[in-house]
Amino acid sequence: MIRFMWSVLTAFQSTRFRLVSPYTPEQCAERLRAAVAEESAWFGLYKLVSGKLFWGKVSTTDVRIQTCYTRRNALRPTLVAGLEGFAGGTLLVCRIGLSTDQLIIRLIVSIVMLLVGILLACQAIAGLVRGEPVIDKGLGALFIPTFVVLCSWHEGSLVRSERESLEMFLFKTLNARKEDV
Repeated sequence: MIRFMWSVLTAFQSTRFRLVSPYTPEQCAERLRAAVAEESAWFGLYKLVSGKLFWGKVSTTDVRIQTCYTRRNALRPTLVAGLEGFAGGTLLVCRIGLSTDQLIIRLIVSIVMLLVGILLACQAIAGLVRGEPVIDKGLGALFIPTFVVLCSWHEGSLVRSERESLEMFLFKTLNARKEDV
């Protein structure tokens, strides 16, 4: 159980890594622009029409990319990378994770749901002490925390999946390899 909860919590942590590409920063930016839909194009309509799997902003110094509307995931991780040129190509210093506002909203919703579950559990215990039937409050007290944990697990699996697809996208598009830190 503890291992399961730890996997749920760590799914939302940012992943940091470094990649090395044989291309120059300008070539990297050009290759990424060709594969990524523009961030501000027509309020997202272009993302649907373009058929591209990723959208974001690309320049010769930095990159910010997300996946386009996959599996109706509201918690899409964002890839943020800095491009630094060197003699052998380009070094990409990457971070993939949820934005701060996504984490805060997720945390607030989870806390509110858990507090409602605790309140229902307290009411159910008080009802038991008074000798009242408490099946509805008792089921609510069990259902709500279970629902929060299962949703967190499902969201975490979606975040992990999209994190992997963003990483593989960089590997393939830029012919990159991981650099040992």
